[in-house]
Amino acid sequence: MASSTKVKMHGAGDGLPCASPRAIMALPMGPIVILDKSALQGLSGEEIDFLQKHYYVNVVPILIMEILADLKKIERSQLLSAGEVVRLARKLREGDSGINADYRTLCAGSLLGNLVPMQGSCVVGGGEPIHTADGQAGVFIDTPPERWAIMRWQDGMFEEAEEALASRWRRTTAEIDLTVHRDRLKRAYLVIPSCSSLTQVREALDNLLAQLTIQQALLEWLLEEHDLPASARDAIKMRWVESGATYLDRFAPYAAYCLRVELSFIIALRDRLIGTRRTNRLDLEYCFYLPFCMAFVSGDKLHADLAKLFLREDQEFVQATELKRDLRAMAAEWQSLSDEQRRQRQGEYGWYPPPQEDSITCKLWERHMRPRSADEASMSPGERQRLHEHLRSLIQAVEARDRRKSGKAD
Repeated sequence: MASSTKVKMHGAGDGLPCASPRAIMALPMGPIVILDKSALQGLSGEEIDFLQKHYYVNVVPILIMEILADLKKIERSQLLSAGEVVRLARKLREGDSGINADYRTLCAGSLLGNLVPMQGSCVVGGGEPIHTADGQAGVFIDTPPERWAIMRWQDGMFEEAEEALASRWRRTTAEIDLTVHRDRLKRAYLVIPSCSSLTQVREALDNLLAQLTIQQALLEWLLEEHDLPASARDAIKMRWVESGATYLDRFAPYAAYCLRVELSFIIALRDRLIGTRRTNRLDLEYCFYLPFCMAFVSGDKLHADLAKLFLREDQEFVQATELKRDLRAMAAEWQSLSDEQRRQRQGEYGWYPPPQEDSITCKLWERHMRPRSADEASMSPGERQRLHEHLRSLIQAVEARDRRKSGKAD
């Protein structure tokens, strides 16, 4: 299978350091969605076809890890466990999906001053600077290791280290003790009143995080939580002092968001608004990635409850059953069309879903994507020529990069 590469061009002086995380899907072919494992498991092959056609799936690291963990799910049958991983991996198709950087890496980058976009785009780490012949600067993003791993899993190929990781993950999950989290607020000397609802949790946190006098303590909490090396901690503290010890959400917006997620969970545990089931901590990890999607799809009640605390007004939570029902209806309707009707449909709508009043897909497209009328105007011959020249310059820049990597002169 061919490697997939992406290049994002930046204008001169945009101020983005090449080592910082980047939003690589400025104009996705559909609304950007995050699915949890239960939502992915529930979709058939035909439904995945239409998911890929009408959405851009942001594959988050916790989903990849949960899939791999199934490798050791059935202790008495390695074959059955591997078969489940293969089935799930084959639902993560390369076409219209991206793999998000780990939230821990992004949080540390945020504390160090890197920009972490939080407007609903898939964010990846790393990237390599390239320049076209006419001087435009860009970033080359190669296929990440996680994508290569998924492609191997699709063929039933697992490395020994992955099998060991799956075993360790399941052991670690079994050993999670959420009662320990309930005591962390006392140890950190953070006084938060008791809450009787998740809405009150949000209000209590708003009040807490608005107190300038405890911003230093909140920063220390984050540094302890992420167990950063001494050099990184020193750099963050130096940056903190130089910034004037301001509010954390100004100093490191994404890190402040991660803190809000973690504290919300701990307060809800303390006040018994959510249970101490071990997997609840794993479910929480999806919430760290919510800034990187337009919609979050899950069938989990905890996700439905917590998402209300963290989703922006321009985002939504979608029940897994609602998305499945919509994709199934699309697949059935498509099967009812003749070949000629399908050609007409594709020519008329392209990637846009045909209008259906009760379709969640149509609603998400209407809310998050450009109107179809904006794409109907054809390009002029001059515009088409300029586009071809621009794409050619990008390809040449990537080819020059590959020659340098292989030691061949331009």
